Parts: sequence; structure tokens; C-alpha cells
Amino acid sequence: MLEFAHAHWLWLLAFAVALYAAYLLARRFRPLRVTYGHVWHSVARKLRPPGWKRLLRTLLTWLVAALILSCTVLFASGLQRSTNDLPAPLLVAIALDCTPSMAATGPDGISRLEHGHNRAQQIVDALGPADRAIFYHFEQGRPAGTGWLSVGDRLPALPALDFYQPDLDSLEGAVRAWTKPQAISATAEPVRFIWWLSDQRPARSEIPAPARLSAVGGTWCQTGGTPLLVETFGHPAANDGISSVRLVPGTDGSGPVLEVSTRNGGQLVHHPPLPNSNAPAADGSKGRFRLPLKHAREVGVVRMAKPDALALDDSVEYRLADSRLGGLTFWHPPDATEVNPYLVAAIGALLPGVPELARPSENGIVVMDRVAPATPVCRAAVCFGAIPATWGRLGEPVAIRAGFQQAAKAADFDLPDLSLLSAAQVWPLVDSALTPLLRDPAGNVLLADGMLNNVRVLYCGFVPHLSTFLNDQGEVSGLLLLMRWLQAVQAPRDFGIPPFLGPGQHVTLRLPTPGPYLAERAGSATPATTGPRAFRLPAGTAQLGPFAQPDTWNIFDPAGTRLGTVAALWSDDQEQAIAFTPLSKADLQGLNPASSHDWRDTLPHGLLYLLLGLVLLEWLLWLAGVTE
Repeated sequence: MLEFAHAHWLWLLAFAVALYAAYLLARRFRPLRVTYGHVWHSVARKLRPPGWKRLLRTLLTWLVAALILSCTVLFASGLQRSTNDLPAPLLVAIALDCTPSMAATGPDGISRLEHGHNRAQQIVDALGPADRAIFYHFEQGRPAGTGWLSVGDRLPALPALDFYQPDLDSLEGAVRAWTKPQAISATAEPVRFIWWLSDQRPARSEIPAPARLSAVGGTWCQTGGTPLLVETFGHPAANDGISSVRLVPGTDGSGPVLEVSTRNGGQLVHHPPLPNSNAPAADGSKGRFRLPLKHAREVGVVRMAKPDALALDDSVEYRLADSRLGGLTFWHPPDATEVNPYLVAAIGALLPGVPELARPSENGIVVMDRVAPATPVCRAAVCFGAIPATWGRLGEPVAIRAGFQQAAKAADFDLPDLSLLSAAQVWPLVDSALTPLLRDPAGNVLLADGMLNNVRVLYCGFVPHLSTFLNDQGEVSGLLLLMRWLQAVQAPRDFGIPPFLGPGQHVTLRLPTPGPYLAERAGSATPATTGPRAFRLPAGTAQLGPFAQPDTWNIFDPAGTRLGTVAALWSDDQEQAIAFTPLSKADLQGLNPASSHDWRDTLPHGLLYLLLGLVLLEWLLWLAGVTE
């Protein structure tokens, strides 16, 4: 759309006037004396265009020049409408409340946060050509805004929830510090205000709407020196959530117990199912439950039996410090007749309840019976007469002799007396980082233990069915060694990591050197929330917490092994109440009410369009050969 009163383009009109002036000067005629005029007259009569063509071209040229002169005169005389007659442009801070109560959903299944985000887009689409807006969300209570938005721009994606209360004073200070965008005319003084999208009215005094925005309506409040327009979204709803969870150790051989409290007496369910999951506490208090964990479970979820409007406090996922092996995998020689029956029976007796798996699991154990086709990804491995090439190398079989050299003690378990072990031949271990536990008189390593690539490894050069290491003939030292080693592998390590951490609580961890350790968010919270995804913990004593929002945190050692998991609980009575204050909606059409038009608004534009039409007509006539 052309703008007649745009002073920055006025020099183009002067340039066009100069061109037409040069053209007219070039067409001047003056008498010239020649010796013989008949030839000149004959040539001119043949070459000169007809008179009507010259007249048409002259008329068009004068019309174009007259229109240029008219536009210049109109602008110089100030006939155009004054900028004081136009409505002042708007600078709008569209601020979306991102507190947890905005995650509550209504009957339509859409959250208050999504409704507010959609409304913010409608506001941007209703801006006038000279209006500008900045969209704000909150991160840890502080406002974070976009760049200047104009009509037709799209908002960024739905912001994450923020578990800190929004700082409206900081938002008002940011609005006061705005500098006027260059796209707004320097003579126009814009009107600044905040459009607050929430589910409750802030604790601010109510004021009348500014004169420029009287047609918008709605509820207006005062924050500092900037008007605040409030719109709310949501529906009245009740919220039953989990308020606290505590793990009570078992007594007299019984398993641990989860003590759970809920808001408003809501009922609980546990996954996987537990017996007496909804049994009330011994004191009969409503909304308090005792969930016995008779069978140690590594992972579980406690959730409300009936979903409600706010899902943030409806479930808690926990991971107990269960150090048991998660699976058992045997690697035997390809020939099925070579399966070692003593080995299978002994391992099965020492690991009752551990499922046998066809493939190794990350938390399982691999038992290698004379074959080691690959380096397994597992937690522990027992190697009988074979070892992966990445872990070591075996020497040639040697005959067994009396006079073993036995280590005094292993790293974390006591060694039994192994002097009575016998075998026709054994396979010694060479070139390995494992710690020797037993040598023969020649110094060959027959038993070794240690950590390789984050896997606890026990190497045994005795093949069970070819030795007395595992048998039914009274020699139990091999079986005792294997039992003590498995107990050491499955012994829980106490780093001070609790399964639950309540609101405002923190805990001091005991982390061995070297460090650093990593605390990483599991990302189980829905919808997305603000805050760091991970942070480092130093070795030694390190503080974990307090956490401002509900989530699950995994603690990893420098090698990437998970040491434990903490379920951070959240409790905020104000936000969990999901209160809603209904307020009237503002009228978006009132942002730019229609103004009355008169001939001054259309005459300059009409003259310019007529000017362009005549120039185009003259060019087309020249192309058609009508004018020359």
C-alpha cells in the first residue's frame, strides 16, 4: 500500500519532476536559417509523426507532470490527515502464567496453559499495522520474552511449566525499559500495557481501563506504573494428589513398607499390584496408606486410583536400591552333550529366583563354560576355562600340583581354604588386569577377580566337571568361594541415596573418589518443566536437593553406572488447589476501533494511483506504436 505522506520517499517525486523538465527542455524549437528548405521540408514530412500523435504524447506528458506537481503541493500544504487524529500505536506485553495449576485440564481435555497460549496467538493476530507485542513466559519466576511481534507473526511453542511464582514486578520493569521500535513513527507516543493470561487474578488493585483501550473492556489492575489487563482460563475442579511418600524399613525379616498420604482422602493403586494396596494405616486416618513390599521390587509406581484435573501429583515412580542380579545367561560349548551339569546346578542353587535369559542383560550375570564368543554387556561374569580376548589371554593347560599360593583376602569377601582343590589340568590366566587369588607353585594364575570395563569378573581355571571345584563328593571350597563372590557382587552399596526426597528436603551423599558424579533427570514429568536436566556432584560428601518440582533423578558414577534413583516429591497447597477465578474476556476488536474516513484519506492515494496509471498508459501506447 502506497503512503502519500511518507517523507522519506518525497525525493523520488523531485527526481521525476527533474526528468520531465529535462524532457520538455529537449523538445524546444528555435528557428534555424538554411540555404535550401525544400529538402528539409520533404524529409520532415516523411519522418515526423502525425500531429495527433504528437498532441497525444504532449497531453500525457503534461498530465503526468501536473499530477506530480499536485501531489507535491498537497504534501507541502499539510492537507493530509494529522497523525494526532490516528489512534496511538500499542506496545503489548503478552504474559502467560506457567505455574503448575495451569497444567490442570478441563472437560475438553485441554490444559489452561494451552488455552492461554492459544489466546496469546489471537491477540497477536488482532494487532494493528503499527502495533507491536512481546510474548513472555517465566523461567524460575523470571520473565523471558521473544523479540517484537507484529500482526501475522507466529508464537513460539508451548512453554514449559515453571514451579516458581511469577515475578510481576520484574515483568513490569522490563516493560518500562522497552525502547520504541523503529517501525513506529517518531511523532506517535505508543500506549504500553501488560496482558496477563492466568487462572487467577493477581493481588493488585483494580483500575479503570486506559482511554485508548476503553473499547477492550475486561478487568484492569495496577502493577507499578503499567496497566495490567487480566484474562483467566479454566474450570472449577477438585484435585486429589499424593502429598507424601516414606519408605519404612522392614522388621523381623519382613519387607519394607511404603507409607503414602493423599490429598482429600483419595484412593491409591500400585503397579505392579501389591496385596492390600488400599489398606488404611493402623491409626485409621483417611488418606493414609501402608503398602507392604514383601517382595523386593526394583521399580514401582504409586498413583491415584481416579485421575483428576491435575496429573502432576497423581503418581510417584520409585526405584529401590535392589542389588540382586536381574538375569542369568549360560554360554556352553556348541555341542549340547558338553553342558556342565555341576555348573548349572550350582549356579541355580546360589541364585534362586533369578530368571535364566537367552541373552545377557545389563543387570545380569553371564557364566562362560569353556567358551567366550564375545565380550558381554552385563553386571557380572564368571569365566570357567575361557575369557573374552578383550579381558585377557589363557596359557596352555598345565597339570595341577600341590602347594597352591593363595591370596590372604579378596577385595570384599573372605577366601575359603582352597588347598584341597584338584584337577587333571587347569587353564592359567595371562595378560589380564584381574587380581590373582590363587597361583600354582610355578606362579600361574588359576583364580582371579576384579573389575573389567565396568563388569565384575571372576576367572576360574578349573573346569567344574573336570575338577573338584564344583562336585558332590564332599569338597565344598569351590562352592563356598563362588557363593561368597556372588554375595559380594549383590551386596548393596550405601551411598546415602534415599528413594524419596520430600519438598524442601536435601540429603548429603557419600560418594567415593574419584569423581565427578552425575545427577540426571529421568524426564518422567509431564508436561515439560523448566530447570536443569543434569548437574555434576563432587566426590566425597555432596548435597542433593532440595528440588522445586516433581521428577525422578538418577545418580551415575564416572563410568556411567547408575548408583541409585531419587524420586523428588512436590507439595504446594496453593497450586494443587487449582483455584479458578472467572473473569470477563476482553474484546479484541477494541484494540483498533474503526475510525471515520474523509476525502483527505483517499485523495493523495488516488492521485498517486492515477499518476501510475497514466505512466503505464503512455508506456503501452509507445509499445503499440501509437505514440513515438
